[in-house]
Amino acid sequence: MGKLATPTPDIDLPGIVRRVRRILGVSQRGLAQRLEVSASTVARWETGAAEPAFSMFATMLDLAGLRHEVVDADQVHPAPMGGRDDVRDRRGRRFPAHLDVVATPIWDDLMWGRWAGEPRIAKSVNRRRSDIPPLAERLGFSPRPRLQLAPQHPTLQQVLEERGRQRESERAMVRARSRLLAERNTPAQSG
Repeated sequence: MGKLATPTPDIDLPGIVRRVRRILGVSQRGLAQRLEVSASTVARWETGAAEPAFSMFATMLDLAGLRHEVVDADQVHPAPMGGRDDVRDRRGRRFPAHLDVVATPIWDDLMWGRWAGEPRIAKSVNRRRSDIPPLAERLGFSPRPRLQLAPQHPTLQQVLEERGRQRESERAMVRARSRLLAERNTPAQSG
């Protein structure tokens, strides 16, 4: 059907299409009928003149009882990004996959809540482009260590739990300051 955006030199797609036909014991026309494409499309796949769309390729593999895998250079299966309960911005959009998402500090509620009408509970970080060094590095100052991106965005529940921990930490600091001020303001008792 469609042509892939980039060539796939490590995968012999024409050979895999022929292998699928061999496993199924069907002609190009037979495979085309099962996939609901034309026989000439299957012929173009087998000659390398065209490549099947990924969804069509997956369907073809499923018909033959084969499976496709996604692995990194270390043969590790990476987990897919995102899910239904990923944290989202105020408009319900997912955060960009190339950025980390963190819970916003509690004091951020005051600023953003007044300006936007509702507080934001998460924000994206690490917007720095990796191919352009920061100004401090270009001027010869000691470089800050680059943060490693998290493998997955947090869920809404995880962000709310983190904000709860922040809120509790903030309250503990306020209580400690209040006790310290109360001790300083209490006159020494003479006996």
